[in-house]
Amino acid sequence: MGGHFDAVGFGDPALGFEATREHLRSAVREGRRVAEADDVVYYELATPEGCGLTAATDRGGFLLNGCPFFHGRHVQEALIDSLSAWDAVEPDQGGASGRLLGADGSPGPEVIFALPRFAAERSVGWQGQQPVNLVGLGYRAWTQAGDRTMLPEGGPTTYLRTVGLERDLPPIRRCNVDCRGLIQRAAFLTNSHTGARLAYALLDCSTVRIEVVIDLPSLSGGLAEEAHLEGSFWLVGQPAEK
Repeated sequence: MGGHFDAVGFGDPALGFEATREHLRSAVREGRRVAEADDVVYYELATPEGCGLTAATDRGGFLLNGCPFFHGRHVQEALIDSLSAWDAVEPDQGGASGRLLGADGSPGPEVIFALPRFAAERSVGWQGQQPVNLVGLGYRAWTQAGDRTMLPEGGPTTYLRTVGLERDLPPIRRCNVDCRGLIQRAAFLTNSHTGARLAYALLDCSTVRIEVVIDLPSLSGGLAEEAHLEGSFWLVGQPAEK
C-alpha cells in the first residue's frame, strides 16, 4: 500500500521514510525558498508535470519535516473554519478544516486537508471563503468500466466520505477520505525528478469534483474517461489564485 508521499513519487515503500527524507533534503538544496513564518522556512521543489514537495526547516537550516502536493488545475471554493497544527510542538505542519462549497454556493461535505506551507498560511489568517486546489493523494485505488457500485445494493454510485473525521485517528490522518467518482479527465505521467510512474484523474463525485494522483503499483485496473475510480486518499490543498 502506497502512502501520500508515494502518490506523487517522492517516497519508496521499500525504503520507508528514509527515502522521503532524502527527497526533502533535495527540496532544500535544489528547490526555491517560498515562505517563512516565525522560526519556520519553507522550500518547494516542483516538477513540470505537477508533482511537488515542500520542506520545512528552522532558521538555522535544520530539516524539520515536509509535505507532498500536486499542482492540479481544478479550483473549488471552500469555507475555511480553522487552521490547526498536527502537533503543538511542531508548528510547521498542519491543515485546514471547513466545508467545500457547491457550484451554487451551498455548503458541501466537511473536510480537513493538509496545507504544505501551514505556518505561513496561518500567519496571514487564511480563513473564510477561499478558492482551493484540493487533490487526493492515493493510498490505493481501483477502476471499473461500468457504473455498478461496490457499496451494498441501493447505495450511491458516486460519493466522497470523510472517513478521517469518523474514526479515532491521529490528527494528520483526519485528511483521509474514501471516494468513488466518474473519471472526467485521466492521464499517466512520470515524476521527472524521481522517475516514478503515476496516474492522474479528475473525478466527478456527485456533490464535488476532485483531482487525485496515485503511484501505479497502488492502482488496480485501467484508467479511462467515463470509467469509475474508487479508492482511499489523503487530502492536501493549496490556496488558488483569486
